Amino acid sequence: MTSLDTRRDTKLLNVAWSDQLLKHPWDREAPPLDPVSRPYDSEEANRCWAVGILMMNHYFYRTRHGIDGDLTLDEVLAEVGMHFAAMHNGMHPSLAALRSGGNLLNDYANYDGITYGLEWALNISKPTLVDVKNEASLRQVAFQYIENNMPLYVVQCNGPMDDGGVCRYSTHAMVVDGYAIYDNGKWALHFLNVDNYGSTQWRTFGSDDWKYVFRYYEYEKPDGDVKSSDPLVHIDSDHDGIMDFDEKYRFDSDMKLPDTDFDGVWDKEEIYSYTIREKMISAGTGRITDFYADIDHDSKRAENDSDSDDDKLLDGEEDLNGNGVMDEGETDPYIFNNLTSVQINEMRSNIALYSLNYLRINDGVQCQSTEGVLESNFCDAVSESTDLWAVIVGAKVRWGNIYTKGMATLRSDADVGAIMYYGSDFYPYTPVLQEGALCGKITYLDRWPLPLLNVDPVVGTSNRDLLIRSGEIVSLTLGTNPYRTIKVEAGGELVIVPGEFIAEDLQIESGAKISFSNPGRQTILHVKNKVIWRGKFDPKANIVSIARGFKLYYYGTERFFVEGSWGGTIIAPNAKLILGQTQYKSLYGQFLGNGLSVHQYSRVINVVFNPLSSSAIAYRD
Repeated sequence: MTSLDTRRDTKLLNVAWSDQLLKHPWDREAPPLDPVSRPYDSEEANRCWAVGILMMNHYFYRTRHGIDGDLTLDEVLAEVGMHFAAMHNGMHPSLAALRSGGNLLNDYANYDGITYGLEWALNISKPTLVDVKNEASLRQVAFQYIENNMPLYVVQCNGPMDDGGVCRYSTHAMVVDGYAIYDNGKWALHFLNVDNYGSTQWRTFGSDDWKYVFRYYEYEKPDGDVKSSDPLVHIDSDHDGIMDFDEKYRFDSDMKLPDTDFDGVWDKEEIYSYTIREKMISAGTGRITDFYADIDHDSKRAENDSDSDDDKLLDGEEDLNGNGVMDEGETDPYIFNNLTSVQINEMRSNIALYSLNYLRINDGVQCQSTEGVLESNFCDAVSESTDLWAVIVGAKVRWGNIYTKGMATLRSDADVGAIMYYGSDFYPYTPVLQEGALCGKITYLDRWPLPLLNVDPVVGTSNRDLLIRSGEIVSLTLGTNPYRTIKVEAGGELVIVPGEFIAEDLQIESGAKISFSNPGRQTILHVKNKVIWRGKFDPKANIVSIARGFKLYYYGTERFFVEGSWGGTIIAPNAKLILGQTQYKSLYGQFLGNGLSVHQYSRVINVVFNPLSSSAIAYRD
């Protein structure tokens, strides 16, 4: 017989990898396995049972036709998986098909995929799983099968069994296709695929070694043709990257239409878009779930649902470039009434950090009151991300409450007041607490308690520039038009006066100085396109007073780095906001971004925007 390995051998979509999808060959054949150049991964490690079925199929095809059969390994996995799905609560076939043995065969104690797989692949009656009683019975069965030109499908226990004959270790499936008898009375069996690389091995018996082959499948010899490959596995009629087999049997898509639901996003990209979000085995239950595929629970999966989240926007109107990923300037097809920004004209006083995407509070960060002590009532943080990496709180962080729609992970020795989770009862996340992490309580909310409003970008004709060179001290002036550019070079000083100002681009270089003529009075700066802020506040100024009166709106999409200490509220609804680019920085104010990170060992001091009345009013179109 030909020994085979566990590599993928078709372009059928393997969705077992979930959020790690693109790190694996999910949509193509994999290169050959090799212990050095390409060792098998965790999913391939659990395919041995399917390899055994395929080798049996190929052997009996060859005995009848003189050549190996054309059935593929992925077809074995797909067929057994779809059968598994049909048996259990109407599970969708795409979820189980092409999943490895560890995630498929062992989820339910009463399900044996090998039995069904052999029955299907060999076109025979249902085989029987038999325990090996002793060495003599193993020898008798193996010799009998091989002499009858029937390979023996066996299961090995990867470790000694307990006194009751039960295997407490992982198992490995193989096929035996030959035997040998030696002059010294010992005997050997020839095993195929002993290591998932397709290696073969003669194993000599005559001691307790027989106990490691603890089961075999008793089956009848096929009297007709065994299963051949389905032609649809190798055809992509609409050239959308999905084989016709997948479109017909596994997903809710049309093999003749690349965009089944006519929503502007091709079927494969929609399958990708929800697969990378799904945690295939749901937390705490061990059961497979398909939460994102049908996010609005209308019994239509995304590839056949033009409005996946039922918010009256076609998926293609939200995923504008149709790549299955929410990029800058797009909304999320899986979030109802998703908004890319939140109006924080009066950001709630208890919220120090608000992220419309992921939230990262890195190691050693502490939230403090203006008196320098932890103030839980004013140290809340929010993430509207719904994925597995929504919130990560670093080691030794001290924080108040975390509001999130996705998974929250607390690393070692982190300490937070509470995790307030809002999401579907159908698929709740369970926070991850690493060693030594503390959380006062975990609460599951019935509704999102924070308002979803809008930040409207300012408009106006820009036709004046401000350049401040080294040695110059220049104040912003109130004029009839916004600034086109404001640039402060190293050694220059920008004086910000009370009022409201608009600039297309703002660039404050390292070594520049920023001061406020009247700290605490209302001072609002709107930046439309680009912001670079590397300068430092006047070290003699009262940073708390500055923070209470200063607010910066940034409407661009480029990352906003705050490299040093800061005072004031930042609202950046379309940009990733990175605070405290260097360590040991103090950040006074409240902060909102579309993705927000606080660097290691920074201090966040929640200072609410609450200015004194302004002495001047700026021009605003």
